[in-house]
Amino acid sequence: MKKFTLAFAILALCAVAGADALRSQIDAMNKTMHTVMMNRDINAFIKAVKGGVTKDFKYSEQGKAQTFDQMVAGMKGGFAMMTKVTAADSKVLSLTERGNSATCTTQHTMMGITMDPKHKAHKLGFTGTSVETYRKEKGKWLMSSMSWKSQQMTMDGKPLHQPRGAGAVG
Repeated sequence: MKKFTLAFAILALCAVAGADALRSQIDAMNKTMHTVMMNRDINAFIKAVKGGVTKDFKYSEQGKAQTFDQMVAGMKGGFAMMTKVTAADSKVLSLTERGNSATCTTQHTMMGITMDPKHKAHKLGFTGTSVETYRKEKGKWLMSSMSWKSQQMTMDGKPLHQPRGAGAVG
């Protein structure tokens, strides 16, 4: 009976440690993304993220599926729109792990400055909620998909309607 209790305790500890390990990994990536976004550094983004996604990674925005490279192209356009990023944060809202797969819901916020054609500065804001799926491959958690549940953009505090298919920057 003691062996069963000990085995159960070890198994429970491993399950918690696994979830804690994935949450720590996500929190570390969110911290890295804060720096990347603040610097509008697409090359640092690619370097930080490329090794953490599956080969079949899918990104979905406004119902349109994209590859990693297509997502990066959209982000380049988003970074180019902004002259300065003043805030960039991500927060895990929920994380559920089942065996070798996991689902995470994340809230993203990004604020910055953009210039209109007359070189007048405007405050651009983005908030959104995404759902990411993770798959454990060869003992390592990799993101297999990211899909936006909601996205809101503002300019000077007023809602801004994004053209269909426009890339998000966060």
